[in-house]
Amino acid sequence: MIRVMLVDDSSFMRKLTKNMLADEQEITIVAEAKNGEDALQAHTDDIDVVLLDIEMPKMTGLEVLEAWHKANKNITTIMFSSLTKNGASETIRALDLGAFDFIEKPNNPVALNQKKEEIIEKIKSAYKHNQRKQNLWTRRTTNTLQKPLTANNRGGTPLTASGKPLNSVSPKKNTSSSELNKAPATLKNLILIGCSTGGPKALKEIIPMFPGNLNAAILIVQHMPKGDYTRSLAETLNRVSELTVHEAKNGQKIENGNVYIAPGGYQMKINNEMIVLTEDPPESGHAPSVDYMFREVLNKKGFLNLYPVVLTGMGADGSKSSLLLSNIGIETTVESEETCVVFGMPKKVIEVGARNKTLPLTDIPNYVTKKLS
Repeated sequence: MIRVMLVDDSSFMRKLTKNMLADEQEITIVAEAKNGEDALQAHTDDIDVVLLDIEMPKMTGLEVLEAWHKANKNITTIMFSSLTKNGASETIRALDLGAFDFIEKPNNPVALNQKKEEIIEKIKSAYKHNQRKQNLWTRRTTNTLQKPLTANNRGGTPLTASGKPLNSVSPKKNTSSSELNKAPATLKNLILIGCSTGGPKALKEIIPMFPGNLNAAILIVQHMPKGDYTRSLAETLNRVSELTVHEAKNGQKIENGNVYIAPGGYQMKINNEMIVLTEDPPESGHAPSVDYMFREVLNKKGFLNLYPVVLTGMGADGSKSSLLLSNIGIETTVESEETCVVFGMPKKVIEVGARNKTLPLTDIPNYVTKKLS
């Protein structure tokens, strides 16, 4: 049984959520909190997943998450988010702090029932992620106890899942032209990245690892709804990367050393080295869709070399198009289960038989960059 705590200042919203989940046999609501202060006082050891509102009096959901983060409390959290710009930036910050995922909070509480399937799916996925993380931690702790203490396991600098220091993968943005060589003018290579749950944090870890003079442009599909989410994500990545990161715009020229994130609710493709955004229907259940981008870019690639990458995420988006790419000899780099928040999308690429190279997250930028030459 998955034990859930609801944190929301609206008693009506809490009641609707409880009623909506009442007939779900694998989920039970074991605690409620009407504001952030109450959430901090709750006994969280008996809670598997928290549904955490963002906008609350006394203490916001983001402040709650920051408090848990500072206290090293490993609490699996799904955020509720509004569609305001402020809500979007706070949601991206929450994901950066370790929130598992977020769900759009409807303006009309009665519309909550339309979110039922999404809420249930994300609660179950969050629980599975937490269980897998605990199992990995147990195995690593056991292995560490069996080894002599070294600089890598005696503590100090935190490590990524691939064993690299966290502070080595998020350099500050360096905009000094005297210290950076310019990226080549001629566009020859496109790195295509697809991700979903866990994607924002994964992107923040690897995008700064690409050099500013990258001989390629990067196109990204991160599953997000319409709103300011992808704009906030682009701004966050731009601050920490030597590359220039944009929320993609229709008709925008694609240039080396630049990253283009598909806006939520739109499909992204290319034409004559230009970004094309469309309101084509969702594909593989998503707009933007990884399958849509991979396939449409393949159809228009011309003399461009393609380097597809599939990172953490629920579902199968990206697997069909990876198989198409595989049929003409193009390998898809996929994130390994070891570092994925959800090993869904990468796993499907492997299962359909697409040619792939499976790597821990922070090994991917170096591997792809070497392939460019």
